[in-house]
This record gives sequence, C-alpha cells and structure tokens, in this order.
Amino acid sequence: EEGGTCSLYEFIHSFRNSPDDEFPNPLSQESINALKMMKTIMTEVSSDEQFKFNEKENEVMLFTDNFVFAKFWYTPYIPLISGNYVSLLPGVKPGITGSIIGSNNLAINKYIKDEKRKKAAAEVIKYFASEAFQKVITTEFGLYSGITKIYEDVEVCKKIDCEFFKSLQPIARPIFELDDYSQFTAEFRKSIYSYLYGDNTPEKALQQVIDITKYYYVTAKKFKWYFSFLSKPLWMIIHCGNITILIGTFIEYGEINSFKCTLKVFVIAITVYINIIGNIIFVLINNADIEDYIIHFFSRIVFPLIKKTEGAESNRSFLKNNVNMNQETITKSKTSVNINTINVVNTNANISNQEDSKFSNSKDNMSSNSKNIANKLIQYHFRISRVSSDSIVKINTSNINTSETT
Repeated sequence: EEGGTCSLYEFIHSFRNSPDDEFPNPLSQESINALKMMKTIMTEVSSDEQFKFNEKENEVMLFTDNFVFAKFWYTPYIPLISGNYVSLLPGVKPGITGSIIGSNNLAINKYIKDEKRKKAAAEVIKYFASEAFQKVITTEFGLYSGITKIYEDVEVCKKIDCEFFKSLQPIARPIFELDDYSQFTAEFRKSIYSYLYGDNTPEKALQQVIDITKYYYVTAKKFKWYFSFLSKPLWMIIHCGNITILIGTFIEYGEINSFKCTLKVFVIAITVYINIIGNIIFVLINNADIEDYIIHFFSRIVFPLIKKTEGAESNRSFLKNNVNMNQETITKSKTSVNINTINVVNTNANISNQEDSKFSNSKDNMSSNSKNIANKLIQYHFRISRVSSDSIVKINTSNINTSETT
C-alpha cells in the first residue's frame, strides 16, 4: 500500500548528513545505509509480519500495550485518547529526522461560466491559504501547517507545542515530478521489498528504483558509417519528406472529394521531389568541379541515347528502301531467265527426236535450276543486312549471266 512508500521515503530522508541536505540520491551511500538499517531493525527488533501491517492494523495496535514504539501518521486525537507520547522520528545523527507529508488539494472548477462565481471561488482559496485560517486549524484542530512562521506567534505557541512542529523535517512524495506516480510507487515498493523480504542486494534494489524513472537507449557505433554519406541537414530534409508523405494519408480522412484527391497527389509529388533534392544537393556539394560532372552526364548518357534513337530510325528507313529495291531486282531477274529459256528452245528447234528428248530433259533441268536461282535470290535479298544497292545489282547481274551461259 501507499503507506509502505511513505515509510521508506521518510526513513531514507532521515539518513542525510545534515538537516539542510536534500533527499539522498537512490544510489548514494546514505540510501544504502538506510536500507541496511531498516532490515536490521526488522530482523533484530521487529518482524516481517509487523513490518507488513497496513494503516488500519497499526492504528488498532496504538490502543494496545504490545509495543515499545510505533510509527504512524500524526493525528492530534490519537495521543489524547491512547495516552502515548508523540516524538520525532529518530535519524542517523542527532538533529536529523524525516517526516513524510500528505495534504488535501483545492481547485476551482474550470467549467464555471459565471465570472462572479469564479471570483468567489478564488476568494475561498485565498482564505484557506491565508495565515489567519492556518492559525485556526493549528490551534483549534492541532493540524500541521505549511506556513512555518505561525509557530513563531506567541498566541499560537500557548496552545500547541511549537518546538515540536518547528523541528519537523518534512519530505513530499514525487507526485508532481512523475508522469505516472501510481505506477512508480508500486514499482518502488516492489524494488525495495525485494531486498527487505528477499535475497536482493540494496545496491541492485536501488538501481531498479533508478531504472523506473529513466529511459535507456542503445547505440551501435559500427553502423554510423552507413549514414555518414549524407550530412545531418540532408538527412533532415529526407526525413521531412518521409514525414510529409505519412501526414498526407490524413487527407483521405472524412468525405472524399476532388480537392482532397488533387491535394494528395500534390503532396506526394512535393515530398518525392524533397527527397530527390537532398540527393542533388549532396552531389553538388561533394563534387569539386560540377562542370565536369555535367559534361560527363551529357556525353556518356544523354547524347548516346539520342544517337541510338536516330540510328534506329535511319536503319528502319534503309531497310525499307532495300526491300523495295530488292523486289524490283527479283522481278527483272525472273524476266531475264524466261527470255533466255525461249532463246535456247528456238535455237535447237531442228534437232532430232533423240536430241529433242535430251533437250527436253535439259530444259527441265534448266527450268529447275532457274527456279532454284530465283529462290536463292529472293532469300538473299530479303535477308536483314546492310548491303548497298550497288552490290545487290552486281550480284543479280552475275546470276543472270550464269543463267545465259547455262
């Protein structure tokens, strides 16, 4: 329970070296000595069961005679009813003590719309915090006041023990210093109890207390060189672009319309260019002679691409012209072959039947050869190659002469 945190805090606070010192650091020797002394009292003077009493059980015990000394919240009615004597908690040295404090919170409702009521509520807060009201709760109800100068008032000291209240050395819990005090106080007790009731060491237990309130991170230096090729400002530019891309997803929330769609495309385009700009800046900064870089870029990349494009167009035009020319040449070759065949037949008209038979066979052979020649010409001229038109004409002429000779 929370009472355990209060007892631990005020006991550690009572191990300071002087009354003006602040609460000891958890890893200091004062904190370690405080935990060791607490465990010694538990094992040699008290017991585990009594140390684990809650506030209700302690309050019941105060009205019995089964204790030599006990620690509890200060309330004026307990010593009056029980007849016990109230004193300061002992510290590690004379003049040093520790007392945890608790208080009530006062606030004004922020939803009050009437300005007069707000001012009236503020006046009530002022009165509660005034010295006059603090004297009333001290003298009439015996409560402790945070305004210590009222214990210098003679009228107040006639009714209460001012020396007792002035000797208190209060310590507050870190309620407002932490984001989640409820989690802290539970983990704080768990860490200290691991030493008091377990086998943990005080040093490790206090280190665990430190770990509750700290954030740890790990860095690996061997990976830093992966990111060294860009400077920190350029990395920031790239990250800004990435973050903007993520933010762009919120544009799609709600009803979709043409404006949102256009805006999203615009945002994505801008962020992509932001990332590219970071790389361009890196190139510009790290090149001593940017002119050489530009010349190299255009001479090795841009111009070859243009040249290849023009070459492809000229090749297509050249092949088209060659195909048309080859078709005309093939037609002429076929005509020449037919004429030569007719001339051969007319010249050998007076040959005998035996010779006619031989000539007929030779004519068939010649016709077959002519067809083979024509097929070869067609296959040759339709082949994809860079042969000039002059060479094509020469080849066709030589083929025709060969046919005539045959």
